[in-house]
Amino acid sequence: MEIQKKITDLKENLNNLRSSLEDFGDHHNSKKQKIKNLENEIKNLRKQMSEYIDELELLINK
Repeated sequence: MEIQKKITDLKENLNNLRSSLEDFGDHHNSKKQKIKNLENEIKNLRKQMSEYIDELELLINK
């Protein structure tokens, strides 16, 4: 009986570990996507700022 209980506990611990690893993977992918989104947002802001500066230069040079 003692061995069966240990096997059951081990199976439960392995399932918990598997679940934790999956959660970690999901969390990691989520963080990577957030970073990618922020990088894209920064890129777009830089482009917009550059366009605004170009417009200001045109207005100044008139």
